[in-house]
Amino acid sequence: MAGKRIDEVVGGKYGTPLQQYHRDAILDLVLAWASLDGALTMLVSAHTGEELPEAARRLAKLKGTAKLLEIAGVFDEDEQGTKIARKFRKLKKRYEKHSKPRNRIAHAHCAGYLLSDEQYLVFAVAEPEGEDGMAIEAIPVEIVHAATEFEKSLTTFALQTVDKIWANKPS
Repeated sequence: MAGKRIDEVVGGKYGTPLQQYHRDAILDLVLAWASLDGALTMLVSAHTGEELPEAARRLAKLKGTAKLLEIAGVFDEDEQGTKIARKFRKLKKRYEKHSKPRNRIAHAHCAGYLLSDEQYLVFAVAEPEGEDGMAIEAIPVEIVHAATEFEKSLTTFALQTVDKIWANKPS
């Protein structure tokens, strides 16, 4: 969180309920993330020939970027998949960056928005801060939008790759 804003959050200078555009940004991110999980499962299934439930079990146990590394490993198993494996490894840092707002939305209480700048959502995080406090964070709505766009583009890439795999499989 930006240092100049921490005093506003600690001082309770944030408002509720959320505005509709705040809610829309949060919902869009959650839906984009869920679509990505499904697309990644389809991608593994299409490439390995595993049934969807098997591919889902393989990925379900993994968190965050471990999924991307697993997918890269699956594609590394054959010569044709190396390019796709490289792309997933390359996406790892961007994935980590864009997963932060998603994780806050999924795992922290959204306490409202800053009154001084309603473009910031305020989250009470269930993590200790200092000796006696709990963590708080203010995330700009534009960061939530950027994470949503990243997730959508990664989902599109995964689904386009699935289509290519299916188009090249013998009938």
